Amino acid sequence: MSRSDNAPIGATPSTEVPRYAGKGTFARIADIHEVGDYEIAVLGVPFDGGTSYRPGARFGPMSVRQAARTLRPGYHVERGVRPLEAGQIVDAGDVTATP
Repeated sequence: MSRSDNAPIGATPSTEVPRYAGKGTFARIADIHEVGDYEIAVLGVPFDGGTSYRPGARFGPMSVRQAARTLRPGYHVERGVRPLEAGQIVDAGDVTATP
């Protein structure tokens, strides 16, 4: 889906959809299939084959996305930008990792 004004699709506002509902992408940003072009992609690698004592790292990407649902579109004071609005950022999902 392409936007005519080329403005980045930012995070879903919590005034429209509560933070506990809606899409489960990182920081509630656009899914990779929602945009035609993007600058940054968040990609998860659910793999714990290198661990022996504490397996479970495969659940890391899902946990990071869950925790990031509460992130608010912030402002970086030193750089003077809003990171989630500086360019098109998408959630590219997870890599298919075979254990």
